[in-house]
Amino acid sequence: MQRQNIKQPNLDLQKSLEQNPPNYETGITFIKRIRVQRNKCTWPLTQEFRTQGRNRNNTKVLTDSYEVNGFLYNKPVQVVEVDPENKDRFIGISGYNRNAAQKALKWDVAIYDIVEYKTPRDRLVSGYTLNHHIPADPTIEVDIKKGISTAITEGIITNSDVDVKALIVEIAADKTNSQKKSIFDSYRRNNSAFENLESFGSVRANKLATELNIPYQGDKNYANTGLHGYVKEASVHKQLMYDGLETWLREDEPIYVTGYVTYPTPQHLNATRLSEKKKINKLNNFIYEIAAKVTGMHVDEIKKKGKTPFIYNGFLPQVISADPTNGGLPVETGRVDYDGTPML
Repeated sequence: MQRQNIKQPNLDLQKSLEQNPPNYETGITFIKRIRVQRNKCTWPLTQEFRTQGRNRNNTKVLTDSYEVNGFLYNKPVQVVEVDPENKDRFIGISGYNRNAAQKALKWDVAIYDIVEYKTPRDRLVSGYTLNHHIPADPTIEVDIKKGISTAITEGIITNSDVDVKALIVEIAADKTNSQKKSIFDSYRRNNSAFENLESFGSVRANKLATELNIPYQGDKNYANTGLHGYVKEASVHKQLMYDGLETWLREDEPIYVTGYVTYPTPQHLNATRLSEKKKINKLNNFIYEIAAKVTGMHVDEIKKKGKTPFIYNGFLPQVISADPTNGGLPVETGRVDYDGTPML
């Protein structure tokens, strides 16, 4: 069997239509399948539906596939829309890596489906779901979270949990239910559902600790604070006990613990903070009881020695609604007690 000329492929448009007829979801209007010069289509360097620098490059895989298998007529073709600035040109929607592989092989022409979208939401969803087939490079978690942020910013959906979850069901249709839940939880960790509250994970929490001169990760920020400590999300205490006690034994200095609430709500923020504050005392009492058990001393005698391993150090600021009594600055700007009272 004679192999297709990869450098100058003789693509058969009719064969493509027969083996892979256009089939699009509601909201996407198929206009026409075309065989056209590749230079008539623009593929922006900054991909609209991908997070740059976080995806693996699938171009080599596709290049090898083209060289070995030629053009696979039974697979979905690249998808484009008419360039609103120039009706004689097109803008790529799906098929970035295929375009890069074709460029590497010096293809002059390609086959595209021209489509139109009924709503901005239809366009955004298709940018993710059009890759839900083999051998396309699937969108990953950071891409999907980018899509959520875009949808909220552009007013396609609200920031409610219901809307965010519904969008994830659409744009992450190729993921399992547990993967979808993980994506939602990860998004909410750094993006609160409430305008007056800020959410963040450990990376941003440690960055904020640096800005506020709060000790974290044991000796990080020690040069500025003169203290050892950790910044921990609510209910994470097992790791704190090990890391904190290790640092305490090594440095012979108390460990300052600053907290933050991972999924804050206006109704439960202060109650969650108060519960966490009490857990620091429980953690110390637990250690005193262990020491008493090991030494045979009464726990009160252990406490009298004044060797308190963990010191409650308040919470990172998370209430960001404007304070009219303070020139419109956020209600919380620095370290606070469980009830939001500033801790200087």
